[in-house]
Amino acid sequence: MKRKSFLQSLTAVITLPTWVRGLAQTQSTPHPVPKINYDDKTVTQRFLKANFYTPSLYDYDNSYPSAFIELLEQHKIAQEGYDDFLKEIQCPIITPFSTQYDLARLSDKFMSKPLLIVYCFSTADVTRSVQFARKYNIPISVRAGGHNTAGYASLDNRMLIDVANIKGIIVDPIEKLATVGAGVRLGEYSYATSIYGLFSPVGDCKFVGITGFTLGGGISCLSLLYGLGCDALQEVGLVTANGDFVVANNEHNSELFWAHQGGGGGSFGIVTYLKIKLVALADECFLFVWEYSIDDAADVLFAIQEQMLKPDYDNALYMHLILKNKANPNKPEKLIPVFIIAGVYIGNNRLAAKKALGPILATGTPNYPSETVLKQKDWEDMINMRTTYAIHEGLGYLENIIFSDHQRHPIKELDLKELKRSSFVNKPLSKNDFKAITTYFKNIALKNHSFQPLIEFECLGGTVNKVPRTATAFVHRDAIFDVYTDVFWGGKDPHASEIEKEAVEWLDGFYESNDTKHIWSNESYQNYQYPGYTDWETRYFAENYPRLQEIKRKWDPDNIFNAPQSIKP
Repeated sequence: MKRKSFLQSLTAVITLPTWVRGLAQTQSTPHPVPKINYDDKTVTQRFLKANFYTPSLYDYDNSYPSAFIELLEQHKIAQEGYDDFLKEIQCPIITPFSTQYDLARLSDKFMSKPLLIVYCFSTADVTRSVQFARKYNIPISVRAGGHNTAGYASLDNRMLIDVANIKGIIVDPIEKLATVGAGVRLGEYSYATSIYGLFSPVGDCKFVGITGFTLGGGISCLSLLYGLGCDALQEVGLVTANGDFVVANNEHNSELFWAHQGGGGGSFGIVTYLKIKLVALADECFLFVWEYSIDDAADVLFAIQEQMLKPDYDNALYMHLILKNKANPNKPEKLIPVFIIAGVYIGNNRLAAKKALGPILATGTPNYPSETVLKQKDWEDMINMRTTYAIHEGLGYLENIIFSDHQRHPIKELDLKELKRSSFVNKPLSKNDFKAITTYFKNIALKNHSFQPLIEFECLGGTVNKVPRTATAFVHRDAIFDVYTDVFWGGKDPHASEIEKEAVEWLDGFYESNDTKHIWSNESYQNYQYPGYTDWETRYFAENYPRLQEIKRKWDPDNIFNAPQSIKP
């Protein structure tokens, strides 16, 4: 290995100090990465400030007031034991008396009140936290990226062990492997690997944590060609219920490794690092976004399905299909329902991209953009564009539309609430089925309401479905689509409780109404947990659940790592 390449592999490490990142970025690299800079007043920055608080490694104070001693006594925790814990651990601990408490518990989304929030910087911090919690019988919650929309990562009266600060990405461009800290986000990861022209299946929002994304399955724009995020997983390191650190891969603790290939996080231990297999891709790809009238949606969806089901379908073409509302420029108080195709063609063959898209573009009339143009982008730019689109067209749009006064406010003030539900489609749908879906969305979109709905299709098949259902814990290997719905509303709206009830009724009606319930399989994506499920075990894991329980009984028989929808012994 050449000295320069070796140095580049060492400097492709994302760590907390800015000067370290600066060294990495000053190296001469074969794949320059464009960066998008945001002004502090933009929606993106407000979103980040409101949702991703992490204390500094170098500036924290774990002192506590006398009132906290009373709280410890209420939970039968000896003050001396807590003081010893503070001496052993080398990371910030947030208590209900800390000024950062509301930020640390992500109060914008969830109203839970943890007893302690421990921001671990190392596996040692995680080990000591688990040992302390077990000594004093403190229930444990685990959080990495903080994107569990059901709120199960942060629960009342628990020690919340947060691994968001366990960063670090080491890219081995020779073996095509990345060793990744559990707190890394997809944008950080993609930046570090893209420098070498290497990638693995990741989502299109760079703020999502790679750990939860991967352990729950990981549907990606690369999935049709290269499988799921969990299919690229090669190894995990985790702290177990008794405080031990173990490594799991295909050779060591293989059953435990199998459970982490789609079995979700937080049931068997606390993962502190992952090893992920990378693939080399062409330097560039083709990105496209087309908008259609809602009245064209059913026909276009059917045409897409027809192409996807053909034996010679080009799996380099991935499409994310969205039903959403947009503002009416003539009547701001009214909404216009639209259908959007946001996609990517993997590779730099423009003729192949046009050939793959031709049959789809022959149906319906896209009205945005005005000309059908494939924009050639490199991969990091693609991730930035998809995320920018999601935030500025999604969250920014929500700020202006879904709330009763239609005024711009920081998201922190709006107290944005979200609920998500999904179902896999494992049989071809008719045009009438797609019409039922689009009509259901159109009916609510044309009414005046105070929540914002979205319906989105994630396309599956290809390499994903070549893996047997029991080969990994991710069982959903025969689906055509994963169809998920999101609803958003303002938690500080004076009628928030009524709005939430209305939103939940709409969400459930989409999957359970007489017009649509025949469309769905009995399986749902475990990365989109929904609190309303009473049969989540079979929905998420089907025939794999008994095997997951057996592994749980071996590694966590006392169910130390538990949440409302975690694996039970």
